Amino acid sequence: MPLFLDCWFWCGWPDQTDTPPPFDDRLARYPGDDNAMNRFCINRHQQAINGVFLDYHVDRIWLKALWRQQWSKAPRFSKQGPWTKAGGVAPSDWPKWMQGFKGD
Repeated sequence: MPLFLDCWFWCGWPDQTDTPPPFDDRLARYPGDDNAMNRFCINRHQQAINGVFLDYHVDRIWLKALWRQQWSKAPRFSKQGPWTKAGGVAPSDWPKWMQGFKGD
Protein backbone atom coordinates (compact mmCIF):
# COMPACT_ATOMS: atom_id res chain seq x y z
CA MET A 1 0.00 0.00 0.00
CA PRO A 2 1.52 3.39 -0.98
CA LEU A 3 2.46 5.64 1.94
CA PHE A 4 4.44 8.52 0.35
CA LEU A 5 4.77 9.18 -3.38
CA ASP A 6 6.05 11.87 -5.70
CA CYS A 7 3.18 14.25 -6.25
CA TRP A 8 2.31 17.88 -6.78
CA PHE A 9 -0.21 18.20 -3.93
CA TRP A 10 0.10 17.45 -0.23
CA CYS A 11 -2.55 14.71 -0.12
CA GLY A 12 -4.57 12.47 -2.37
CA TRP A 13 -7.65 10.28 -2.43
CA PRO A 14 -7.38 8.43 -5.73
CA ASP A 15 -10.26 6.34 -7.04
CA GLN A 16 -10.10 3.47 -9.51
CA THR A 17 -12.23 5.50 -11.94
CA ASP A 18 -9.96 8.58 -11.94
CA THR A 19 -8.76 9.38 -15.43
CA PRO A 20 -5.17 10.19 -16.35
CA PRO A 21 -4.33 13.83 -17.08
CA PRO A 22 -5.01 14.71 -20.75
CA PHE A 23 -1.47 16.01 -21.26
CA ASP A 24 1.81 16.18 -19.38
CA ASP A 25 1.62 19.65 -17.95
CA ARG A 26 0.77 21.16 -14.60
CA LEU A 27 -2.16 22.95 -16.25
CA ALA A 28 -3.67 19.51 -16.98
CA ARG A 29 -4.02 18.81 -13.27
CA TYR A 30 -7.44 19.20 -11.72
CA PRO A 31 -7.92 21.11 -8.48
CA GLY A 32 -10.15 19.73 -5.79
CA ASP A 33 -10.81 16.11 -4.93
CA ASP A 34 -12.09 14.99 -8.32
CA ASN A 35 -9.65 12.91 -10.35
CA ALA A 36 -7.14 12.83 -7.50
CA MET A 37 -4.93 10.27 -9.29
CA ASN A 38 -3.59 13.15 -11.37
CA ARG A 39 -1.79 14.35 -8.24
CA PHE A 40 0.54 11.37 -8.66
CA CYS A 41 0.45 10.82 -12.43
CA ILE A 42 3.38 13.12 -13.20
CA ASN A 43 6.19 12.20 -15.58
CA ARG A 44 8.85 12.87 -13.02
CA HIS A 45 11.31 9.98 -13.48
CA GLN A 46 11.08 8.76 -17.09
CA GLN A 47 7.52 7.40 -17.07
CA ALA A 48 7.53 6.72 -13.32
CA ILE A 49 7.40 8.17 -9.83
CA ASN A 50 9.06 6.94 -6.67
CA GLY A 51 7.14 5.75 -3.65
CA VAL A 52 7.53 4.52 -0.10
CA PHE A 53 5.13 1.76 0.83
CA LEU A 54 3.48 0.90 4.14
CA ASP A 55 6.12 -1.78 4.80
CA TYR A 56 8.75 0.97 4.26
CA HIS A 57 10.22 -0.42 1.07
CA VAL A 58 10.95 2.10 -1.70
CA ASP A 59 10.09 1.37 -5.31
CA ARG A 60 9.64 2.91 -8.72
CA ILE A 61 6.02 2.99 -9.85
CA TRP A 62 5.28 3.21 -13.57
CA LEU A 63 2.62 5.83 -14.17
CA LYS A 64 0.23 3.35 -15.79
CA ALA A 65 0.69 1.06 -12.78
CA LEU A 66 -0.70 3.70 -10.42
CA TRP A 67 -4.16 2.30 -11.12
CA ARG A 68 -3.01 -1.18 -9.99
CA GLN A 69 -1.76 -0.13 -6.56
CA GLN A 70 -3.67 -1.16 -3.47
CA TRP A 71 -4.40 2.37 -2.30
CA SER A 72 -6.53 1.32 0.62
CA LYS A 73 -7.68 -1.68 2.60
CA ALA A 74 -11.20 -0.56 1.80
CA PRO A 75 -12.79 -2.63 -0.97
CA ARG A 76 -13.83 0.50 -2.85
CA PHE A 77 -10.49 0.64 -4.69
CA SER A 78 -10.15 -2.30 -7.06
CA LYS A 79 -6.79 -3.14 -8.61
CA GLN A 80 -8.83 -4.34 -11.61
CA GLY A 81 -10.56 -1.01 -12.29
CA PRO A 82 -11.31 0.51 -15.69
CA TRP A 83 -7.74 1.80 -16.18
CA THR A 84 -6.17 -1.67 -15.96
CA LYS A 85 -5.88 -4.44 -18.54
CA ALA A 86 -8.14 -6.57 -16.35
CA GLY A 87 -10.66 -3.74 -16.42
CA GLY A 88 -10.55 -3.51 -20.21
CA VAL A 89 -8.36 -0.49 -20.91
CA ALA A 90 -6.86 -0.51 -24.42
CA PRO A 91 -3.52 1.12 -25.29
CA SER A 92 -5.38 3.73 -27.34
CA ASP A 93 -7.50 4.72 -24.30
CA TRP A 94 -4.51 6.35 -22.61
CA PRO A 95 -3.80 10.01 -23.36
CA LYS A 96 -1.34 10.40 -26.24
CA TRP A 97 1.48 11.47 -23.92
CA MET A 98 1.19 8.12 -22.04
CA GLN A 99 0.41 5.70 -24.87
CA GLY A 100 3.97 4.44 -25.30
CA PHE A 101 4.70 4.24 -21.57
CA LYS A 102 5.65 1.06 -19.72
CA GLY A 103 3.59 -0.40 -16.95
CA ASP A 104 0.52 -1.83 -18.70
